[in-house]
Amino acid sequence: MRKGTVFSAILVPVLLFAFTFGACAMGGRPDGPGPRDKGRFVDKISRELDLSATQKEKLTKLVDKAESEIKDLAEANKGIHDKIRDEMNKDEPDMAALERHIRELSSRRADIELKRLGVIIEFKKELTAEQQEKLKEMHKFHKGNKRTRPGPRDKAPE
Repeated sequence: MRKGTVFSAILVPVLLFAFTFGACAMGGRPDGPGPRDKGRFVDKISRELDLSATQKEKLTKLVDKAESEIKDLAEANKGIHDKIRDEMNKDEPDMAALERHIRELSSRRADIELKRLGVIIEFKKELTAEQQEKLKEMHKFHKGNKRTRPGPRDKAPE
């Protein structure tokens, strides 16, 4: 086998795994939560922290603003995925170009996560001390409860 063929035979499955894993890590949708999810998020937080109407309105505004910015970043990511796919479809893909695209994609993903964390940080300023304690408890529970649905590893051995 030619050196380039071996390289492509190894790189293509690795990249496919990386993109599939990345999509799963983002909830299976590259553009993040949709409008319906946003409403459920705000309602759940509002209910669990017993937010006032003013606090709920502030959270909704923060989430709306971040969602708009995140959507723009996610759209740009789609273009980068196209560039990567186009490069991989070449007979001899340019590793330097692929690396550049992957680094740009990683940077945008970091920006998306920072926007999400910014919402939390900004919103925490609006909470009472009691609500902040409840939020900490929610995070502790969430941290220890990552797997909410049974998967293949949860099945009894046969």
